[in-house]
Amino acid sequence: MTELRQLGVMDKAAQDKLLDDLKQTDPSLWPLVIQQFRAAVAYRRQAQQRETTATANETAPPGAMALAGQPASTTMAQRSGASFSSAQSSLQQAVPLVAAAKPTDQNGKQSDPSNVRVPAADDATLPPAAAPAGSYQSTPDSAPGSRVANRPAEDRQAPATSAGVVSTSYDSPLPGDWRAQLSSAIGVLEAEASQAPKTQDDIAQWAQLKMLYLLAGRREAAMQPLPAVDPATQEFWTKELYGLATWLDAQRNPDAPSRVAEAKRMLDEALCRLGESAPLVVRNLAFCTEVLSYGCAKQFKSNEFAPEQELLLYAEVENFTSEPTPKGFHTALQSSYQIFDSRGQRVAEHDFAVTEEYCQNSRRDFFIGYHLRLPKRIYPGKHTLQLTIADVKSKKVGQSSIELSIKDVPQ
Repeated sequence: MTELRQLGVMDKAAQDKLLDDLKQTDPSLWPLVIQQFRAAVAYRRQAQQRETTATANETAPPGAMALAGQPASTTMAQRSGASFSSAQSSLQQAVPLVAAAKPTDQNGKQSDPSNVRVPAADDATLPPAAAPAGSYQSTPDSAPGSRVANRPAEDRQAPATSAGVVSTSYDSPLPGDWRAQLSSAIGVLEAEASQAPKTQDDIAQWAQLKMLYLLAGRREAAMQPLPAVDPATQEFWTKELYGLATWLDAQRNPDAPSRVAEAKRMLDEALCRLGESAPLVVRNLAFCTEVLSYGCAKQFKSNEFAPEQELLLYAEVENFTSEPTPKGFHTALQSSYQIFDSRGQRVAEHDFAVTEEYCQNSRRDFFIGYHLRLPKRIYPGKHTLQLTIADVKSKKVGQSSIELSIKDVPQ
């Protein structure tokens, strides 16, 4: 609709009527209507060019300007005006006709109208309804069947120069008109998006639509909640889109550093909400003598130990759930471990108490240090310790393993 307004070659009443008809037509058929409209506009320009040529030849004898069976007083302006009126009428009639048309495939079955493709104007152009007969291909004026050969005699007396040639391309939209392309994509996606998304594809389609709203500057539409999604996913997209909108909107906040800081804060919160929908991850297991902080622990030089030796096991946890409470964000994790020998036989196991924490901010760098003692009766050789952590809040479970060796200690 924006493209039709920009062309501006129709009177106001006809344009309003066409726009009203388009609103009641399947958006997937709009490109066909736009293409026929361009063809009508191109033909009108050609008719105006011929009128200009005729005006330049007014000094010619009257008989040279007459068509066979038509008075010499009939001017090119009258014929070109009638031709464009006919083309414009055909265009307005094309909207309901295109909407009713249902293309068929080779077997005679109806196909999806959104898959209809109109050929480009190089080999098989589609002339408008009021265009004269003959091919739109570029052929020599003298060649049989060429446009010039098929013109009336008075048109051939003044051949058009290269400056008067008008391209009738059916490619749409115009390459530089990205806003019109974006608006068209939004319209198609709005028509296709499910009002009650049930699958991940449905949710992805809504997320894509929200991002297009953001690119089009429709901030309020982008901030509207996604329908029928779980709270964690809903909060992720709300914060993600708000963070991107904050970063891109220099008009609301011209101060770039503060705008970036606010955007980062929202994107960090969005990342936490996204993690709540991901599996629980246990990583970076290590046997240590001391744990100082997250990612900072003093590890043993080797993982070879003696029976009954006391160890400190370090582990990091990701994608856990922190529940907001009056005391702060509450995290609760239940941990246990099992030790297996080289044959896969379990030789030891232990359940730890629930690890709980209240934090004023939502934690992202969560780690646990477990004190454990190797069993007294354990055979020398290679073993595997498997650590299992369950998130009490989300009921998710994660596991990780680490290798160790038991020394052969003389009795």
